[in-house]
Amino acid sequence: MTIAGHVDDSALMKSLGEQGFGIFPAPILVRAEVERHYGVNYIGTIDNVYQHYYAFTPDRLIKDSIYDEFIKHAQMT
Repeated sequence: MTIAGHVDDSALMKSLGEQGFGIFPAPILVRAEVERHYGVNYIGTIDNVYQHYYAFTPDRLIKDSIYDEFIKHAQMT
């Protein structure tokens, strides 16, 4: 296998993968959707790779219980 390039744009990665020009990472939780949508095949997992999400909002704007749970869980980790 030869690495011909490095792409940081996720849309371009998926487009290239869809055309058969390489591999791209995708969350395992959406595996079936990615396979179906892009016509690609799952080839394996990569251990110890994590995606981080950040939410910036004043506490006074968090009024929904789902956001409360999200914030509580995020503060515990």
